[in-house]
Amino acid sequence: MRFRILFSIAGKEDQGLRFFMKYTGGPPSVSDMLYFLVLLKAETDSVLPALIVESVILTGYVGEDLSSSSGATADLTDDTPGTLAAGDQPNQVAVVSSYEISRRYRGGHPRSYWPLGDSGQMSSDSTWSTTFVNSCQSAIASVLDSLPAATSGSTTIDNHCNVSYYEGFTSVENPITHRYRNVPTLRGTPLVDTVNSIVVRNYIGSMRKRRPKTS
Repeated sequence: MRFRILFSIAGKEDQGLRFFMKYTGGPPSVSDMLYFLVLLKAETDSVLPALIVESVILTGYVGEDLSSSSGATADLTDDTPGTLAAGDQPNQVAVVSSYEISRRYRGGHPRSYWPLGDSGQMSSDSTWSTTFVNSCQSAIASVLDSLPAATSGSTTIDNHCNVSYYEGFTSVENPITHRYRNVPTLRGTPLVDTVNSIVVRNYIGSMRKRRPKTS
């Protein structure tokens, strides 16, 4: 299953992050997926607002069954603002949570960019304070741990995982400019790795797509 948590960041809607969960049993129905989203919303609303600046609002949740092209999907709305008030950060500023897996490979590794923190949580221009990192570690783990072992209908969520859709790349030539670009190669079957642990980084991350367009 793929889950998304959605935010409004300084008025820019539909900003969010996604993560994956394995499940056992039969595929979920729409009502099963809604049940899981209610659990996710309850825990997220409980632990995240204290780590979010007032201009950021939790706006919703999306769940999708990826076992087939017709798997159940569901969404749930929210309207919970953050409570931090020391001062807004630029829209792209993020807390980075890395997801440790057993497989070793070259390239980017699984992580999420959470729109958490304000200017009062920084220890320098490039790092979060130790206290804030510890708070984020606890809260993010709590959110992601709210789903494993949950059961609805014949579906039981198993554990947090990473899904790899691509391996390697193919160099493709532009017939006009004769320049090459590397196009990722889609795997025949996505590779699923169990997430062994969550590590929140102390450096300040950046998600540039969250900035408003200027033209």
